[in-house]
Amino acid sequence: MCTVSWKSRANRNLRSVQSILYIPSDFAGTYGDYQEGIELAMNDIQFWYWRMAGKTFRSRPLKTALGTKPAVWFESQGMKEASEEVIRAGGFQPYDGTRIFISFSPAPKGWLGGTIGVDNWATQEEIGATYPWPGRTGLQGRGLDIMCGLPDPSPSTEWWSDEMREWRGAIAHELGHCICGLPHPDDDPATTKWEPGETLLFAWWNYPTIGLLPDEILKLRASPFFR
Repeated sequence: MCTVSWKSRANRNLRSVQSILYIPSDFAGTYGDYQEGIELAMNDIQFWYWRMAGKTFRSRPLKTALGTKPAVWFESQGMKEASEEVIRAGGFQPYDGTRIFISFSPAPKGWLGGTIGVDNWATQEEIGATYPWPGRTGLQGRGLDIMCGLPDPSPSTEWWSDEMREWRGAIAHELGHCICGLPHPDDDPATTKWEPGETLLFAWWNYPTIGLLPDEILKLRASPFFR
């Protein structure tokens, strides 16, 4: 009997995660290290989720977009506006309910990171999806440099943000929110207090040795973005 590999099974999913590398119009130099670093990170994160949940997302090949906006443009933009610029430059429509977009850029400032649910940038009718709705996330600047193995442009004493694995963990953490709306553990909306837990949805800086809580695994396995 022939068995299907975990990656082949994931790649049969019509829903997927799409990474886009946006190169600002005034970027000087080569960007091959970014391309390679992002691809390696996404492969690692895809495999991590499979180890944790026995299912994982489909990761589409990285799309590189030569943008028309300079790096400084991102400083004045919110996450919604910045991510839509990246998505459209990559040749996609922002309101695609079959894709979770991850926006990457060497732009030093601005808002590509974090996660936003589809309810913040499109109506349910526009996207034609039901909950769980896909979100967006991203990474830029210093965090992207570190994740891609480049020298830290501004060495920091922040112990949770100075290693490649920590930034991979940050992307994996945000994907947990995007894929099926996983919350921070014991998140209290009144105080936004986080309680520690042995889960990536709290301690992403412990990636890849951190795990997931049982209820988080069940929700991920039920998501249409996992196969």
